Amino acid sequence: CLGESTTADGYPAFLENYLNDHKTEKKITYEVMNFGHAYWTTAHSMITFLTTVVDFKPDFVVIHHGWNEDHIRGAAPGEFRGDYSHALKSWEIPYVYDWYLIRTSVVYRFLKFRYDPNPEWITLGPYIQKKRNRVADQYANTDELKPFRRNIETEIQMAVLDTIKVVLTTLPHTTNSDMPMYEGHTNIEQCNSITREIAAKFSGKISFIDLDSAITGKHNDFFVDLGHVTDEGRKLKAELIGKMILRNNSLK
Repeated sequence: CLGESTTADGYPAFLENYLNDHKTEKKITYEVMNFGHAYWTTAHSMITFLTTVVDFKPDFVVIHHGWNEDHIRGAAPGEFRGDYSHALKSWEIPYVYDWYLIRTSVVYRFLKFRYDPNPEWITLGPYIQKKRNRVADQYANTDELKPFRRNIETEIQMAVLDTIKVVLTTLPHTTNSDMPMYEGHTNIEQCNSITREIAAKFSGKISFIDLDSAITGKHNDFFVDLGHVTDEGRKLKAELIGKMILRNNSLK
């Protein structure tokens, strides 16, 4: 399973359970490997697929992306780079100025995390993303999503050449405007539109599941923010993807 935090946060584990609970081939045991990672774009997943995933010789690859390209958008004129170097940087070690007090004082730790429960250094974002100013209408330039299309199509082309079956999905999101990070819904919708076009282009060669159409606006109670879901949401993703895999599995 390739993707961002919406993959890393757990639906693949539910998918493995679903496949093994509903399989008809008794001699087969399904193993689902989670290659999702928080803050990863399709560029990260494409590199991971080509340099790591293929070594495991998977029967299927599930591609579940559509949110994190938000991080590379809103570039000033002439700034955007297709390799995302205008927005991303090599990982750097987090600087925690009060690490000694955090490690040695229970009282300090209690007060620290009571009044600052989410310090910057607990997330990966600041250490792989450049600080930059984004244009006011950061989703207006849809040309910035051309690499999103290219990266997913490259994964599909390489998988097909290697006889790996592809399951491509859209990314569902909440329609509740009061949820955290809701302002990014436009980016997800634009990415989903491209994902559908990719699915049409590779029709007959890959499997496609429109999770957006199946979940968005129908299960807002499954969401904890714009795109992350509860266990009920993960189970539903796993069921929809699992049914597709079982239908298309020709292993004997």
